[in-house]
Amino acid sequence: MALTNKGRIYVAWMGGKQPKPDDASILFSWAQGPDWVREGEDKIQIPRFSLKQNYPNPFNSTTAISYQLSGIRPHRTTLRIYNILGEEVITLVDEKQKMRSHQTTWNGRDRNGKDVSSGIYFYRLKAGDFVETRKMVLIR
Repeated sequence: MALTNKGRIYVAWMGGKQPKPDDASILFSWAQGPDWVREGEDKIQIPRFSLKQNYPNPFNSTTAISYQLSGIRPHRTTLRIYNILGEEVITLVDEKQKMRSHQTTWNGRDRNGKDVSSGIYFYRLKAGDFVETRKMVLIR
């Protein structure tokens, strides 16, 4: 059974009764902000994948890129920077990583240590089946 309430979707098993979000024995809630499951009175965090916007953006020397990984097992994770032509500039992360929040920085240099020019760049996170790309601007 699914209910909606103020932008949330509730899924509950009630054994044939019409459920209400407050009396469900198991309640799943998807909303902006943390996701959670409630069994009785206990709240259990449901981690999720996400790629945050780099900060600062635009940037001129370094920028921070944050992301969240979910799942029980570590994921093969890659975080790569691409130029506007889709050419890889540098790989910042290429390893198995555990479920948690991660942060890395990019100093505006390519894989050979050369400063790249001002412009628009893209960073792409791949972890398991999750893939997301965001845009950033470098100003020299």
